[in-house]
Amino acid sequence: MNKLLSVTGLCCLTLLPAARAEEIANSITEFSGTQGDLGWSWGWRDYTTDGTGDESYDPINSFIPFTAAQWNGNQFARGGNPPWTFMAAEAAHPNSANNTGGENWAIRRWEAVELTQVTPVKVTLSLRKQNAAGGGGTTGALYQNGKFRFSQAVAGTDGDGYTVDYFLNVLPGDRIDFALTPVNTDGTRDDGVDGSYFSMTVDDDIGTAPYTQPGGEIFTPASSADTDGDGMPDFWETNYSPGRNLADFKAGGDFDNDGLLDATEYERGSNPTLADTDGDGLGDKVETKTGTYVDANDTGSDPTKTDTDGDGLADGAEVVATPPTDPNKTDTDDDGFPDPDEVLFGSNPVSKDDTPLSQAVADSATDFSGVQGEGGWEYGYRDVTLTGHTLNYDTATAFTKFAGGSDNPDGWIEGLDSTQQWNAGGNKWDIQNGAPWTEINAGGTHPNGMNNGPEHWTIRRWKATELTAPTPVGILWSVRKTDPNGDGVTGMVFLNGKILDLKTIAGNDNTGFIRRVYLVLKPTDVVDLALSPVGLQEAVDGNDSSGTWLRVDKRIPVQPVSSNGAWFAAPGAADTDGDGLADAWELHVTADSTVDPPVAGSLTLLTAATADNDADGLTNLQEQERGSHPLKADTDGDGLPDSMETATGVAASASDTGTSPLLTDSDGDGLSDFAELRAVQLRSNPWLANSDGDLYNDANELRRNGDPAVTTTYENGQVAGDLASSVLDFGGEQGPNWFYGYRNLTVDGGEQDY
Repeated sequence: MNKLLSVTGLCCLTLLPAARAEEIANSITEFSGTQGDLGWSWGWRDYTTDGTGDESYDPINSFIPFTAAQWNGNQFARGGNPPWTFMAAEAAHPNSANNTGGENWAIRRWEAVELTQVTPVKVTLSLRKQNAAGGGGTTGALYQNGKFRFSQAVAGTDGDGYTVDYFLNVLPGDRIDFALTPVNTDGTRDDGVDGSYFSMTVDDDIGTAPYTQPGGEIFTPASSADTDGDGMPDFWETNYSPGRNLADFKAGGDFDNDGLLDATEYERGSNPTLADTDGDGLGDKVETKTGTYVDANDTGSDPTKTDTDGDGLADGAEVVATPPTDPNKTDTDDDGFPDPDEVLFGSNPVSKDDTPLSQAVADSATDFSGVQGEGGWEYGYRDVTLTGHTLNYDTATAFTKFAGGSDNPDGWIEGLDSTQQWNAGGNKWDIQNGAPWTEINAGGTHPNGMNNGPEHWTIRRWKATELTAPTPVGILWSVRKTDPNGDGVTGMVFLNGKILDLKTIAGNDNTGFIRRVYLVLKPTDVVDLALSPVGLQEAVDGNDSSGTWLRVDKRIPVQPVSSNGAWFAAPGAADTDGDGLADAWELHVTADSTVDPPVAGSLTLLTAATADNDADGLTNLQEQERGSHPLKADTDGDGLPDSMETATGVAASASDTGTSPLLTDSDGDGLSDFAELRAVQLRSNPWLANSDGDLYNDANELRRNGDPAVTTTYENGQVAGDLASSVLDFGGEQGPNWFYGYRNLTVDGGEQDY
């Protein structure tokens, strides 16, 4: 279980009130260079070395105080750069294992030396990014005497962050740690611009009941009154009682008749008036909160959390799945693949012998190397400026392989040796040190935009030579921004130079997508995963670093539907009625779950493979092969009949548009296929977001009253009507029109006008 993400995304936060009362500790105002002053200590944890994980750590030996020599008058810092570990009054930076020094947590510690008895306190935690330019984010985690209590992450671009209250019963001498960790919002632990502001206050005025923790559970202060002596605090009973009546709940009673005694509901933190407190599909009785899954009647999960292990799968969904997974563990079978990944890829999440890679014939991440052709993989790029701004291309002439490789005996001098483009660090292919920024590593890549030279689409290429015969496969591919800035990028998958699938994401989308395409591959086929600098509005290169991967898997699910909605009928699929159409496809397209009662699928509604039930000019077999609907003449409802939308990627004629019959906007540029093809004044390509290959996407040009089919850029890179463009005009010279510098607000006084 990744404890450091266990409550990320919860909406039920107890927010900081407008004013504090009886504040007994404040990490900002009481920050100093003196360890132990006012109970505060400042230090770090060597997460890599102590090896105890996220659940707990030794509060004495795992906490390393900064030394006096590491204080510069304003902040503590380990030094080294890396490690980047430092701490100021509010700003701080952790260090991750991808940097020298291992994973370090920056920790603000308050020791309850001024307390004389067990005391309920409210700990207010705040975290936001200082450097909100990108990265995967950071996590703030609260520990009491080394035991995990709470955590929440912020995204790499989140400059607002969160402020949340957490309640604790604190004994004299307890150590309360608020740690800043490099854990990202997706659970990965790499360090990327992790500078953050984080702080903690402690208040012994906790307000009035009920006391709700961030996860929704009720906090019970020490020595709470229990006037009826039933073992349940008065405030807890009156909080849940419909009539605020203590008599509603009894130690041996079961108010909600869920089979769980009221007293046990109090102990577990569940709601005694609801049979399923968290609404996850599991009754409170079976969610025993032990942390150990036994069976469906004793799940060990938390009755107040819909997703106890924080893996993205609801507890109820895990328990009723076939096979059931453990709602307390992110990786039920401990095979190194989290349960959600196994569900996504169709492997068995409770068997170490069946992983997402068990039937994979190619995986760009694990197969990556510095040897061209190894494992069937080649690495290179397409120079679109040189080969022409078309979507489809010749795989032989339009693909340029990176030169050299780790098997090349020659040394590598970055940016100087065009015969060796495998870098000296041994971890990426890189065309040169500087623009064009074309490069590929194991999990990431960067295309090049025309504002930095020729437009390059980076390409991971896999040749299916290891297949011995035509083979049904699933191609899974993913794109996400690793530098969440700029206008965005477009990912594309090609088969022998012909488009299979594409999708554009925004510049700040560091989650991205995972898509799949089902098809039959031949041993001679070539699969390309390409990334272009074309974003939502522009084709310029701006912060285009992205994570990409592609996997080819022989595993075909029972219902093989591609991400574009196409149903895949594998060769040899069952056809019990002998009409030439796969049974599974017939049942799928003839069913209708949108009506009440739902209509079940039928094998008799489609009369034959050669018939045309929707009279759109395509036979039922042709519709099956294209993935379009045999009972809808215009499957995607874009105004173009299925017979015209041939999905070839080439707009050949008015009757052969090449567009997808499943997508209203095949190129994702904001203009529908119908608008691009049938509106004479546009004349744009429905398969290219940037039809004319200039710096602006079609929809963007229309907003500027330009023509998306004609290059509208002038010699200086500006668009017609633009007097200046800070992006396109940027250069290393001052003047005559553009100047670059900075303003020193400290010196000039910081007024708004200057």
